[in-house]
Amino acid sequence: MAGSNLQVITPPDDLEVDRRPPPASLSDLRDWFFWEIEEARNARAHIEHVWRDVLRMYEAIPRHATRDVPIPGAPNLEVPIGAIAADAIYAQAIDTIFQISPIVTVRPTGDEFVDVGKSLQRLINWGVTNEWGLRRAAEHTILDDVQLGTGIYYIPFVTQTYKTMTQERVTWAAPQIHSIPVEDFYLPGSSPPQLTHSRWAAFIRRMTLVQLQVSAKKLDWDLDGIQKTGSQGFVRDRRERLAKTRQSGESETDFFEVVEGHVSFDIDGDGIPEDLLVIGDVSSQQLLRVTPNPFDQRWPFETMTYQARAHMFYGIGVVEMLAAFEDEASEVHNQRTLNMILANSRMWGGKAGHIDETQDVWPNKIILSQNPKEDFIPYQMGDVYPSSLDAEQIILAYAEKRSGINDLATGRGAGLGTRTPGITALTAVQSVNQRFTPAFDAKRLATAAAVRQCLYRYQERALLNDPAVRRKFQRILGDEQGIRVFELMRSREFDDGFFVELTASSASINRDADRQNAVMLSNLLGNYYAKLLELMMLVANPAQPVSPEVRKTGLKIIDAASEAMDRTIRTFDLIRDPETFVVRVRDVFEQEANQSGVQPAQIADMMQQFANIGAQGGNGAAPAEGGLPI
Repeated sequence: MAGSNLQVITPPDDLEVDRRPPPASLSDLRDWFFWEIEEARNARAHIEHVWRDVLRMYEAIPRHATRDVPIPGAPNLEVPIGAIAADAIYAQAIDTIFQISPIVTVRPTGDEFVDVGKSLQRLINWGVTNEWGLRRAAEHTILDDVQLGTGIYYIPFVTQTYKTMTQERVTWAAPQIHSIPVEDFYLPGSSPPQLTHSRWAAFIRRMTLVQLQVSAKKLDWDLDGIQKTGSQGFVRDRRERLAKTRQSGESETDFFEVVEGHVSFDIDGDGIPEDLLVIGDVSSQQLLRVTPNPFDQRWPFETMTYQARAHMFYGIGVVEMLAAFEDEASEVHNQRTLNMILANSRMWGGKAGHIDETQDVWPNKIILSQNPKEDFIPYQMGDVYPSSLDAEQIILAYAEKRSGINDLATGRGAGLGTRTPGITALTAVQSVNQRFTPAFDAKRLATAAAVRQCLYRYQERALLNDPAVRRKFQRILGDEQGIRVFELMRSREFDDGFFVELTASSASINRDADRQNAVMLSNLLGNYYAKLLELMMLVANPAQPVSPEVRKTGLKIIDAASEAMDRTIRTFDLIRDPETFVVRVRDVFEQEANQSGVQPAQIADMMQQFANIGAQGGNGAAPAEGGLPI
């Protein structure tokens, strides 16, 4: 029997009815909240106009439908300089983030979290691949970021139910990473870059009548007095027109704008604002539900900006950066095209009465005249100006400097010849990547934070001791590790126990560079370990004891070498935990001596045996120079 899948965003509130604010307080909240939404819309009217123009330029649609300057029907083309740069940068960001496996890395902050950290890594790998929708959301959010300057992630907990005529059951319940169109996200005017410093944040989602009724039933919304919306916003309208599609069917006839607001408002009159979740209908300005914030002192949003405006929330996108150059290039290009047309055209003159003024001329037409040379004379309409092509190249050069793309003609990040030396090529690529560092860091941090928010959604349910979450962890990780992760999330140490970050740490990462860096690091560590063993055998060899001064100097050299190696390893993008590779000799001495009574001389003997095994290579062969013993 056929059924229907219904998705509902379900915050983990479990709030009793008596915790809701009294009606008198709700009236003040309603007036303040919808007034703030309206003021925010008015405050950013100009930037929405910019967004509409940016979307037009990305689609290479001319600003005006026709061009009648300098002649009627003149060439009217839009040169998509901004789109070329945006596509190259967008492709580089997506490739850099998702070409590496695992996409997200969990790094414990202490030794006590190492074992459970591996289980948490498995959970994240499974969620990113199968459940949370990271790739889908990142593609749209990063594209918004590159095009319009700002990208928004929204990370709720979503429950999907499957309903037939005879039954209704939950098919899955999990965090979901959604991409919010930037035009649907609202903040107070002139908000600071940090979302947490804002008084409130809200986004509008458009729901059909059926979706609204399902959410109202599941979440206890009050739908009295709600109204359909009359419009969907200028930016959204521009998106749909450019995509050559429009809403149709039920979504057009039963269309409601529901706003979800996370606000700081003093609803109980004690002088201290409370953190609230407000659900309202925009058209009727009615509150559907108001509860304390169920997201455990967090708002479920993560944001990124391409080029930051100092102390402002909304950023500058690539297309907006290049708007002036695109307008100039389009003007020069249209003038050059028109010049070619005119240079290949002629005006005609003749004696009055010999040729009809409305005479049309086309190739191979015969014109009859008593004296053709005098009665019908051609005139050239224009000359060819090669300098116009140079003018376009100058404009592209300025655009390349502004955007960081070194070859807008091909959309490549660095214009290098086939015989460019390797060091020169790496230097050029690195200089280009430095231009993208702030923009890529914003994408990297926001995307990693979105994954971390998925863990927070599970933690919120773990704090409520949700058995469904416990069973899911056991199913994914096994009984023992699943329970350990579940209990860890119930502890407040969870927030401080781990770093969750993208494995891609910079815009310069690619597989070939990773491979070369890995080989370089392997050689570097091989030399370091070999020299360390030699110093250890010198300092702690019982057969040939050294003076206290030499021993003290040797230990200082070992400590300095370890510190230098630690700082060197940190320069490699692929290494996040340099402490794993650096040997702290003093710690080894103290730990072994305290725990098992082993003396430094015995440690030296063990190291000597290890060195002999490494020298034999397992088959009598010496290890390669600078390499690790195998």
